[in-house]
Amino acid sequence: LMEMIQLVVQRPTVKSTATVNKYIKTIKVFFNWCIKCGFLAPPSPAVAIKRRKEPMAVSRQKAMPDATYLQLVERVKWDVRAYALVLFLGDSGDRIGGAAHLRWSDVDLNKRSALVTEKGQDPRYVYFRPECCLALTRWRTEQAAKPDAFVFSKDGGLISNDALGQYFTRWCHKAGIGNWGPHSLRHRLGYQMADKRIAPSTAAMV
Repeated sequence: LMEMIQLVVQRPTVKSTATVNKYIKTIKVFFNWCIKCGFLAPPSPAVAIKRRKEPMAVSRQKAMPDATYLQLVERVKWDVRAYALVLFLGDSGDRIGGAAHLRWSDVDLNKRSALVTEKGQDPRYVYFRPECCLALTRWRTEQAAKPDAFVFSKDGGLISNDALGQYFTRWCHKAGIGNWGPHSLRHRLGYQMADKRIAPSTAAMV
């Protein structure tokens, strides 16, 4: 059994340390569930599997270049929902999970801020520029949803992280810029802060 687990974790097609660690976490959760349900006796057979150490620095290649971002913005201008999403992610550096679970009741258009919750963290405020505020206002009018509706879903209903991420990536393809994911905008903002010599401890709060 352990040999099979190690084979999954160490298979040559998996290159990303984050992806490998995601597999390891899934395996550990599965065996802990088996023990909790009484299918297995403790300890978990996955206890010996160690997570890989992830590099502290993120490659600049993972950050969407400014010229590419502007090309994407120009393409999505013709779609109110996509335009609001791209500008919000570009301005705030928010993770796609935070955007997917954002409700209109957490958005203050007057103060150009939004209270987001992501990855089990405490809620925090993110901020956006006037252009994004205008795009959000237009999208809210078109969506015509209730105040507690989810901001970036088509009809105000719940939308998953994956679905919203795929929606973003599809627009990247339409813009002809390739297979960029929404997290590339978070990396982009991070490098902008680094170039301005903003302390990493401050940038990490974004």
